[in-house]
Amino acid sequence: MGFIEELDSLCPKNIVFNDITGNLVYYGYPGIAIIKKTNKEHKNYHHNLANLKGQIYEAYICEILYNLAKDNERINKIVLKGPYVKQKEILTGFGYDKNRIIYFSFDEQIAEFDELFFFNGKLVFVEITTTTSGSIIMKNFVNDIKKKTKLLMELFDFEEVYSLVVTPKKINSLKFKELSNCVNWVIPNVKKIDHLISKLSKKNQSIKIVYGNNFIKVDELETKKLAINKRRMTLFRKFMNLVNYKISKEDFFLEYSKHWWCVNRIYLGSIPNDKIKEFIINDFINSNDFQLKVENYKKIVFGVKLEPNSKPMFECYLIPNKEYISKFEAFQWKDGNFMKRKSVIKKSTILRIVKPEIIPNDKQFWKKITNLCEIVEIPEFY
Repeated sequence: MGFIEELDSLCPKNIVFNDITGNLVYYGYPGIAIIKKTNKEHKNYHHNLANLKGQIYEAYICEILYNLAKDNERINKIVLKGPYVKQKEILTGFGYDKNRIIYFSFDEQIAEFDELFFFNGKLVFVEITTTTSGSIIMKNFVNDIKKKTKLLMELFDFEEVYSLVVTPKKINSLKFKELSNCVNWVIPNVKKIDHLISKLSKKNQSIKIVYGNNFIKVDELETKKLAINKRRMTLFRKFMNLVNYKISKEDFFLEYSKHWWCVNRIYLGSIPNDKIKEFIINDFINSNDFQLKVENYKKIVFGVKLEPNSKPMFECYLIPNKEYISKFEAFQWKDGNFMKRKSVIKKSTILRIVKPEIIPNDKQFWKKITNLCEIVEIPEFY
């Protein structure tokens, strides 16, 4: 039996409800406060309730894993979280933040892990979700798993890291099947969950401390130190060399393939208010039905979005003077022109207005940007 099959066979088949739900009331659930403030007739009530049930499901799965670990010699180590540990501030490394296991780099949250354990000497990270469909959701979910896998491989200097995705229903997404070294456990949510929700704020019992020689706290994990900001700056410099035609796209993509996991977007620079009108109306967007009140915005910012196994995308954002509901257009770069994509109405502090599919290979495009744009010396990453 291979490792994947062994990990799959570890999934519990018969779960006794009372054995593993007693401590659930001691986990912190942000959704409780939101539900208490939301009227049942409000349009967001069912959405907020679903979020709370998702938070309970995550705690429930953690309790199942702890219950498995204490009686299983094949689980060499498992990281405790929730009510069993105390949160303490950490600048760089693994730490806790409100029931969550986080990897920090200079106080920045790089990645969150629902659980981490070693099974037969190999590292497994756990992703717990109640969402099992939706193309965009699955795309982002899969990309997130790829990034976390790469991060853990770098941190522990492992050639292989495995992911365990736990859901109440089987994931049938084609996107999900892209993942290698991944197992999907199907475990239904807590029975009588509505009755459990009514008890969450009533801690009328003692917490049952979990015991086991293989239980550890997250700061006991031994990892390498990663110079994440240095990697980001390397990627930024390579990108600016690409923009200025000092290197080829192939050279940039080679560098990008090494570092995509540590950054989602690079903020490159901005166009100030007094040049917005020139940029939008005269140089770029030639659409008769695009209406923009320049005075509502203070600047335009430029960035590049990075995703695994795909080319980086150039992005442009309008920064409004204040937060308000606005209708805006999303545009696609195609054959040297911006083509209208769709209209969106939402409340946002940052409104995306153009999103070309790839970095434009047009010297005029970059010449206009560098002439108008105040390029940052130290880029922001987000």
